[in-house]
Amino acid sequence: MIRSRLMLAAGALLVFGCQTTQEYAGTGPLDLASNTERHFQKYLDEENGYAFAVAIDGRSGSAYVFCKEFRCSSTPDRRWSAIQECEKSTGGIPCRLYAVRDKVVWNRNGPNLWDPADPSTNAKVPILTKAELLSYPHETERDWLSSNQHSQFRDYLKALERGSHPVGAFAIADDGQYYWSTHTRGGDGPNATAERSIKKCRERSKLPETCRIFAANNLLLVKEQRVTSKNYWSHVPRGKPIAADKTFVPTFAESGISPESLEAEQDWLTTVQLRLFGSYLRTLENGARPFGVFIVSDDGRAISKPSPAIPDAVTLAAEEALGRCRELSRLPDSCHVFAVNNRISSTSAVVTSENYRDHIEVRTGLIKYVAERERVVTLR
Repeated sequence: MIRSRLMLAAGALLVFGCQTTQEYAGTGPLDLASNTERHFQKYLDEENGYAFAVAIDGRSGSAYVFCKEFRCSSTPDRRWSAIQECEKSTGGIPCRLYAVRDKVVWNRNGPNLWDPADPSTNAKVPILTKAELLSYPHETERDWLSSNQHSQFRDYLKALERGSHPVGAFAIADDGQYYWSTHTRGGDGPNATAERSIKKCRERSKLPETCRIFAANNLLLVKEQRVTSKNYWSHVPRGKPIAADKTFVPTFAESGISPESLEAEQDWLTTVQLRLFGSYLRTLENGARPFGVFIVSDDGRAISKPSPAIPDAVTLAAEEALGRCRELSRLPDSCHVFAVNNRISSTSAVVTSENYRDHIEVRTGLIKYVAERERVVTLR
């Protein structure tokens, strides 16, 4: 929702008042969504609120303008500005004036401006009817996304906005997995995309029972808020941690190795190694390469090797990464496995890209540590 601060315009434009209001005002039946009603109340609370515009569907967006001065002249520019600001956040749904000052100017008995079945009044991304929303399957109660889900949600919205496949569903799971699907208009598009997204989400997730629909078309189901690829970030929080025991990265058993096969003493990383370890975890969590090893050496080297789900994935990754570490390190004998998948070898802690910093000590006294290990080198 956007609020514009407009300076008092010069000139006597009062003569256009009634005609302009009538021209810009909305008409036809209108049901305001709860978030739109709250925004309208905020407008009424403004001391010098001047014009309030709302999307013609009553839910996709709203905006208002107000004057800094106590008295505010009636100008077409100011009323049109409210409409322009409103349409920046509606995904293509037109906006009209709902109120001027404290008077509602929307004519509910006039011609209906909004008809979801009429392409001439529809945006590229269609709005689901109330009946469709009531029957929508697998709705989530979550209003936030993990970092990776957040970036994928933007790609999903962009796909809808291209127009060829404007119907879709975005599914999420508690372990950070996701799946989205789009469809052309008409037919059983909404339900088909929802069912496909849920099915694929369950196939990919380690917690398939948590897969739910986060958005139908570009509507956030929990908030009943339509968003675009340009403004979604202001409506969808991110950064909440995903519990370590809910990670979808494969376990040791699934990797075909045992903890006893590893010899690891180090439970700390340098600052650079720590940053690289975070990038390694995010790669695993993307899902395409969920297996892997993270190799470190005492002189500060770090080699990560994510791998897709292939036979002996971890064994092959470890052999390649250890070989590379020994080629690059000044202390090749110190190269060892710091983590397999997302499990730290020395502590057996299972971590995610959200919480790994809580489990790893950061050290900068690397030369001193090397000396204690009787491997004294000069770092250049």
